[in-house]
Amino acid sequence: MRGMELSETRIAQMFGAQMSWDATMAESIAKHLKAKPGRKVLHVAGRFHTEGGLGTGAELLKLMP
Repeated sequence: MRGMELSETRIAQMFGAQMSWDATMAESIAKHLKAKPGRKVLHVAGRFHTEGGLGTGAELLKLMP
């Protein structure tokens, strides 16, 4: 996001929105896996949500260590 021509305030807002998206997706995945043990989930997300071990995967690990 730093490469985009946006103000620091706008970047912070966008980052917060993306983190909220990740937390919501992780919560949905965790609920499904807990309701249906042994099942698998295929989650497709863009690079921002997966790069560097952050995003949806990191949020899911908080819910299901």
